[in-house]
Amino acid sequence: MRKQGIKLKDKSTLSKGEYLFDHFLYGLILGSFDIYNILPYFVPIAKYNNSIPRLIICMLLTSMFGILFSYNYNRSGKGVIQDVLLGIGSYTVLTIGKYAFSFIRWLGVGLFVISLLGVVRIIAKRIRRIDRKKQIIISRFLRSTQVVRRNAGVCAAIVIIALPIALKCFPNDKLNEDYYAKVCAEYGLNAEDVQDGIGISGYGGELSVHEDYGDEYRLEENIDTIKWIRDNDTFQTLDYEEKCDVLRAICYCEGRYLGLCKIDIEFKDIEDTSLLGTYNHSTKTIIINSKPIKDGSLPGGTSDELLMTILHECRHCYQNLVSEMYINVTPEQRNLYVFKQDGVNDWITNLSNYKPGDETLEGQMEYYEQPIERDARIYAETAAQIYYLTIDSLLNKQTDD
Repeated sequence: MRKQGIKLKDKSTLSKGEYLFDHFLYGLILGSFDIYNILPYFVPIAKYNNSIPRLIICMLLTSMFGILFSYNYNRSGKGVIQDVLLGIGSYTVLTIGKYAFSFIRWLGVGLFVISLLGVVRIIAKRIRRIDRKKQIIISRFLRSTQVVRRNAGVCAAIVIIALPIALKCFPNDKLNEDYYAKVCAEYGLNAEDVQDGIGISGYGGELSVHEDYGDEYRLEENIDTIKWIRDNDTFQTLDYEEKCDVLRAICYCEGRYLGLCKIDIEFKDIEDTSLLGTYNHSTKTIIINSKPIKDGSLPGGTSDELLMTILHECRHCYQNLVSEMYINVTPEQRNLYVFKQDGVNDWITNLSNYKPGDETLEGQMEYYEQPIERDARIYAETAAQIYYLTIDSLLNKQTDD
């Protein structure tokens, strides 16, 4: 004798394959890309607290929970979005939630109370069909999980939107202290010295300054090396390593002038000879194409062009550092002339939508006229002339002495 199994009505709107694929696709797009990259914009400390393994675990656990209770009977696009929001919300709480503990606590209490009322409302109903009691109990259990899942999804959406905005507009002492500590650790500074000099909530004591490039990198201290850049014929008589030494000296000298963080300069063969140099802010590294250095007849190989390439890439480092500072100050401080004179807001927009250019004329024009490229180009051209005047002045002084 075969007993009839418990059957539940299938309310699915997606096939099983579509359901699994949508979890992966939306999780990848919204989780791995959006929240991981956008969260540090609103709460800068997230840059230091971000964790890809944590993000993957949050997305997997919430998706597995949703799939477990809806895979056979209630596969829908709405369910996919709820699971993805739960994953992103969980990651957001784990990443920055400790800076808004009260907000998270009360939101959790609200979620619990509302979900409990919804579950009680479902399971408290009298079961009239005794012959279908097991089926009804299972159905109510699944409906209860859907209520909890829906409410949790709504709370997750609130966390994702409200928490970063609230912390950006109303940072607290704990957030500021941790952020300063992380920044100091990144740049090798003493957090106590920084706080003693500048203070978290005001000014006090002697203002401390950390210089990665001190007076030993002044131009006049390195004139015997840097002077070779002044004349191309003379510069081309140097061997490759000597040329690199000249360019390094200029880079560090410029780093002192602009007050840059510690940067590395590397010389590498780049197949694209039109690419003279690049700057990577994540590694604080300037890479110069070594081919034009070895062969001064190639485009970009003259002393003038190499000088402007170094100055151009140093300016990109400066742009990134100023943009980071602009993001972290108050809206009132962003109106200061020090930011407005260079168009820092345009730099930030450009950095988030940088166009590397291509072989087409349109692509080259887009690259050439970008705010950060236009600024770096104009700066390099102007600064190169100042270098020449300063070099001439120092050499004349040596002659007079």
